[in-house]
Amino acid sequence: MYGKYDVFALKMYFINIFIAKIYQLNIFMSEHYYKKYPQFSKFARLLSNLQLKDPNDYQNHQREEIYKQLRLPIKVFKGDKKLQIDTLIKDYFNIENFLFTIISSEGGDSQIHTDVSPRKEPQFQRYCNLAFPLSGNFTNRVTYWPSLDNKDRRDLYTYSAVNDNSLHKYQSYDSWNCSIAHQQYCPVLLNTELAHGVRADSSTLFGYITLIGKSFNDCKDLYDSILI
Repeated sequence: MYGKYDVFALKMYFINIFIAKIYQLNIFMSEHYYKKYPQFSKFARLLSNLQLKDPNDYQNHQREEIYKQLRLPIKVFKGDKKLQIDTLIKDYFNIENFLFTIISSEGGDSQIHTDVSPRKEPQFQRYCNLAFPLSGNFTNRVTYWPSLDNKDRRDLYTYSAVNDNSLHKYQSYDSWNCSIAHQQYCPVLLNTELAHGVRADSSTLFGYITLIGKSFNDCKDLYDSILI
């Protein structure tokens, strides 16, 4: 027969196994939405040392108008600054056929949206972004993936965004499937094919590497394979 201490130890053993399984499940679930890459933090610091806020370095880009509607204007570089950044990325990651952009936001909630469109062919879609939090106040800077109701899912499919009138439905944490609180210089791969939004108290600047047409899992496999 077991003594009382043996029974207690056995209970604690199974409780610890249960907690470990829950932890593993949470990691598995979160990696459907994002994956952190702390090994790329040095590159984030390299980017932050560049002058990225000179309007003369930005090209006019049709998608900029779309992102203005989302209150997160995207900027694409041109000229010498584009060459400088592209060379840095190629040397560091040994990748080709990427797009580097920045987004500067002033805080507040973004529109809930997806970066893909049913009107675009798969090879031109933006399924995910490797995000680099570069500067600003990242306290309460969160990317979240809400659990949309049927109406908002239809709007998302039709317009690639959810109507602002629905934002109030997704203010609480229990309406989210997943979320990540960003930290400066802590890169993270974001699944932007899925509906997501942004909450922030202050202004921030992010840099993004996008492999156009590559799925979230394809990009995750690629970045996992890079040894720094």
